[in-house]
Amino acid sequence: SFSVFQLIPGQFLSYKFFQSLKTEERSSVARQLAGLLSTMHTAIQNGHDFSTVNVSSLKTDQLELKQLTKQYLATVLSDEDLRFVQQIIDDTDTLINLPRTSVFIHGDIYNNHLLWDQSAKQLGIIDFSDMNIGDPAFDFAELYEYGKRFVDEIYSYYTGPKDTTLLERAWTYQKWTSVYMMTDYFVYHKT
Repeated sequence: SFSVFQLIPGQFLSYKFFQSLKTEERSSVARQLAGLLSTMHTAIQNGHDFSTVNVSSLKTDQLELKQLTKQYLATVLSDEDLRFVQQIIDDTDTLINLPRTSVFIHGDIYNNHLLWDQSAKQLGIIDFSDMNIGDPAFDFAELYEYGKRFVDEIYSYYTGPKDTTLLERAWTYQKWTSVYMMTDYFVYHKT
């Protein structure tokens, strides 16, 4: 219920800050991130015990998202936009009902959890509160904020469990996250 950890140095890796980095620094971010994801996503198969870590709550979150979409988004979106949202929900239903290799994932990798230490050329990652056992593609999802080319570069260095649909699933999860964030506004009024 309480933890203390060393302060992770660096600046949050906003899109604007990321764009200001030199090409070799962006590649270094990609390599370091791929290294972390590879290590995390192979930890179970390498014999580490994560039996106390929760299994992904995506199925439960999906049920809640459907209810919140009906309650809130149906009243504010155009019919066309609502059909687009429904397609995202349907695509996610398909994904979460397919058998997948489950791995130890961070579960919330995005700009406010990535820090770049310019002087050390070191990537820091914080907030593992959403870690779970789930689809490795989920950890790639919000990285699309930096562009498809960056995600492809990370994937090229990634040595975790790969399959032909991993990045396609990641993109679907990213779209799902956007719907989740829209409904989240009506619940918490923050986004």
